[in-house]
Amino acid sequence: ALAPDVAWDWELDLETPRNGPRYKRLRHKPTGICCDLFLATTRGWGGALAIRTGPAEFSRGLVTLARRRNMHVADGYLIHQHPKIGGKSCPKGPSCPLIRNAPEEADFFAALGLPWMEPWERMEEWLWRQAKKKVFGG
Repeated sequence: ALAPDVAWDWELDLETPRNGPRYKRLRHKPTGICCDLFLATTRGWGGALAIRTGPAEFSRGLVTLARRRNMHVADGYLIHQHPKIGGKSCPKGPSCPLIRNAPEEADFFAALGLPWMEPWERMEEWLWRQAKKKVFGG
């Protein structure tokens, strides 16, 4: 408990249970409103912000772009600078020596060869234009 004299009105959501090491889903008991809580390490904080800020299509695009560049995102938003092994994430997990530290969003974007941009400007189309510029120039 937070404090013995304070009522805690949140509980784990039993309707859509999420209680993993990096993702928790809480439900406010009086209102039924849910809150998704994503946990990240210092090394993966930038990736967590980049993936969890902006439209879902943009976030999926970031992960797809990493795969297209022979990397992958796993272990709490860490960029492994190698492809998945046998279709699975890195067996070394967060202790992989080929992880690119991304304590800030700009670090995460840079690891993918992208410039950083404001969250409200993030669109899937922008992502793919940037990726093409990197490959084809101009």
